[in-house]
Amino acid sequence: MKKELGPEYYDAYSDHPLSPYWVFLYDKAIDLLRGNRDIKIAELGCGPGLFAEFLYRKGYENYWGIDFSKTCVELAKKRVPSYQFEIGNLYDEGVQKRFADYDVFICLQTFEHLTNDLTIIEAIPKGKEIIFSVPNKDDEAHVRYFMGLGSVMRRYGLAIEFINSQIVPGVGTKEFYLIQGRKT
Repeated sequence: MKKELGPEYYDAYSDHPLSPYWVFLYDKAIDLLRGNRDIKIAELGCGPGLFAEFLYRKGYENYWGIDFSKTCVELAKKRVPSYQFEIGNLYDEGVQKRFADYDVFICLQTFEHLTNDLTIIEAIPKGKEIIFSVPNKDDEAHVRYFMGLGSVMRRYGLAIEFINSQIVPGVGTKEFYLIQGRKT
């Protein structure tokens, strides 16, 4: 199994431009929120705040983003100054205790980078909504990838009740599996 890469790897990619396939994925993820702008959203692995900016433009106000890259968090704060961003490690119990304060957890293109992704999911309180995406292609920064929705369900189905799943096209043969579920 490949090892997780540190924040310095992601710092190098923090200012890349937003590509059209990310826009499509972000729009699909926001659609799953059903326009409920009063919910409290936690984005785990928020990166430089690209998805946060989409949420902000759609009128969502209650947001907390966390990432282990100081560079990414600094960019996110510039992108959406009214949102709360924090440098932190998702494995930290102090960070996980704060999960109880949120209604929906967004994890777009995060779990494939984490060796202990199931530990993070277990820290999300039961009954809370989770929206996440994972890829079907490998990358130097991925510790895993998925070869279909079935493999996504096998990995996460015991911890998350799947409510909605869809395949979102990426570039070439790359696809994203976008899942909406509830923590069991």
